[in-house]
Amino acid sequence: MIGGTMFTKLNRNQKRRIRTRRGGPVVECAFCLPLVLLFMFATLEICSALFVKESLTISCYEGCRVGVRRGSTRQDIIDQCNSLLSERGIVNATVEVFPADFSGIQALDRIQVRITAPSTGNSFFIGEFMTGQSIQSEVSMAREFDE
Repeated sequence: MIGGTMFTKLNRNQKRRIRTRRGGPVVECAFCLPLVLLFMFATLEICSALFVKESLTISCYEGCRVGVRRGSTRQDIIDQCNSLLSERGIVNATVEVFPADFSGIQALDRIQVRITAPSTGNSFFIGEFMTGQSIQSEVSMAREFDE
């Protein structure tokens, strides 16, 4: 093949078959691209929901750690939780602390922190698909000291 290409050595029928197959990759892309995009956005949505859930769990845990220390109050727990939630960009979350009154709490009594956040406004993806839903996390620990 000196001075020519492989394409020039083909007969007319072989050239026609090569030309008619040029649209194959475009058709494959038209079928596969929507599926790939669907999987990509589904993965992003799941990761976004996991981030919000893990942020709530971390905030509950750290709030409980503040609450089990000597001299801590219910407001200390709420402040710690709200601080961590704002650092992670979680908005409109409600923090509940049980028991409501810390005056009669003794060593080894359970302190429970529950945080609930709406899905709307806390993520780019999950807020659109889970409108009206909320994500909740809860942690419980034993008080370390008597007052």
